[in-house]
Amino acid sequence: MQILAEESLSHDIIASSEIEGVELNNGRIGRAIADMALSQAEDSKMRFFSISHQISKGKKQYYAVLEKTQKGDCDITEWIIWYLDCLLRAVAQADETLSKVLNKAVFWQQHAETILSARQREVLNLYLDGYPGKLTAKNWAKHAKVSPDTAARDLKDLVEKGILVPRQGRVRDVPYGIRCSSSVLYVPMPDEP
Repeated sequence: MQILAEESLSHDIIASSEIEGVELNNGRIGRAIADMALSQAEDSKMRFFSISHQISKGKKQYYAVLEKTQKGDCDITEWIIWYLDCLLRAVAQADETLSKVLNKAVFWQQHAETILSARQREVLNLYLDGYPGKLTAKNWAKHAKVSPDTAARDLKDLVEKGILVPRQGRVRDVPYGIRCSSSVLYVPMPDEP
């Protein structure tokens, strides 16, 4: 935890410094140093998250908290809290991305011998890659560019092969989950609880 606080502080100092000729790049330099420090602290050649990418996603908050820290009473507590929260978001994003990649790899390993049409493979890959919509017959027809009847036949075939699992409780516009393995059911855009 100490290394994270030190790394956060070093980023704050570099980002708020005015280095002759590179005033606009101090934040970039600070983010690059932050990634380097985290990499060194992990003592690993591979790292699956990027604090600089996460900071870039929330630049408005980044600049707001950085400015507040620099122009206030020099209390950097708020900066460190924001920075550590940003780090947690970066790790969570990496976890989500890795889960998708692993689920897709496991899915295709499980179904390597299953006979599927090119259309079925294409639409399954679309959803396994994280398409942000429900897997329904209507959406299947749209993505596969087929009629609703053909989409229904594709889905029925995939249900019979144990690849898709219809969600219970729906009669019309039934959403499906993708069975990645015996223990993992991936449900694109699940219903909110």
